[in-house]
Amino acid sequence: METKKKPRESNIELMRIVAMIMIITFHILRHSIRDQLTDTSLINLFGTQDYFCHPKFYSKLMWLYLIMPLGKIGNGMFIMISGYFMASRKINLVRTGKKLVEQMAYITIVLMFVSYAFFSFFYDGTAGIKVNLTSLERFNNNSWFIGYYILIIIVAGLLLNKYLQRWDKRNYLVFLAVMFCIVSFGWSGDFLEGISDDLRILGIGIFYYALGGYLRRFDPFKNVRTGVFAVLIVLINLFLMFSYRNQVIDAIVDYQFGSKKSYFVQPFEIIPEYSWIAVLLSVCVFCIFTRIHMKSNRFINFLGSATFMIYLFHDNNFMYSLWKCMNWIGPLKKNLGLFVLRYAFWVVLIFAAGTILFLIYLQLVKLIRFIWRCCRKQTVEETKS
Repeated sequence: METKKKPRESNIELMRIVAMIMIITFHILRHSIRDQLTDTSLINLFGTQDYFCHPKFYSKLMWLYLIMPLGKIGNGMFIMISGYFMASRKINLVRTGKKLVEQMAYITIVLMFVSYAFFSFFYDGTAGIKVNLTSLERFNNNSWFIGYYILIIIVAGLLLNKYLQRWDKRNYLVFLAVMFCIVSFGWSGDFLEGISDDLRILGIGIFYYALGGYLRRFDPFKNVRTGVFAVLIVLINLFLMFSYRNQVIDAIVDYQFGSKKSYFVQPFEIIPEYSWIAVLLSVCVFCIFTRIHMKSNRFINFLGSATFMIYLFHDNNFMYSLWKCMNWIGPLKKNLGLFVLRYAFWVVLIFAAGTILFLIYLQLVKLIRFIWRCCRKQTVEETKS
């Protein structure tokens, strides 16, 4: 008797979608808007010296700064989802690796033609910014997150899962506490980076993965109301706003005591993967979504399954350079509505384009499999005859 495939949990797929939107929103800020605010060469290029280059506090930038943790939250959520489903079972590393490699190869070829088409038909060079075209060499070096993610899965599949599955609640919690302390505290984290530059980030990835499994297996927050997580999210963002104000004041004081020969550069620090802010916000959002009760929805499930392709499509040097060609700071200063519309347009466009590319990819896979079956069938018939 044929067993039915268990339907996807649409609340988790909805979480993937939201996490992907967070990451796209962050990447546009990180790789274009932030650079145009802090890079003096880009400030000169777009002529935005009179907009935000004065030693004063701008509330617009404070609100914009709240986007900075979103990418780290989204990454953490993706890894926690993997741990949520994978920590309690055996991982098929070959199947997982095959899926990743196939999509990476496909999107590399797509980006080669897309970047060439844009350069040939739309880019006239007047922006003063080089557009980075994609080549085949980018196949296994297109997005840092892919290598980061697959290494976490390999560690889990070969070693970590064996321990996670047999630990009781106390031992599991001790492991999580030790991992978080080692990677998040200054001296111990710096010690890891002294061994290898990105060992600290790998450590927080393993923590996220194990935490996802812990939340599913023990449900430690079952007696905590959902509203508590929402309040925590609001409070942390209020703290972030106050913290940003302190950063600006500190930068203004440094500027006033300095030479004052160049423009005042607004502080826009990147929040690291292992920051307690990113971890706590990731857990809060994750817990809220796991409590959503909804029927399995095919459309949401499809969009959720497309998120990896969307990630590959937008997280590359071609897209970074494309965003950087646009003047984001002018609308941010003069017309906030236009800035928000442009921002939202690019987030939706990237998500939609990545989804369409994923749909095409699925049809190509079906076509290749059909041709392969036909060829095998013909070979078998010829052998018999």
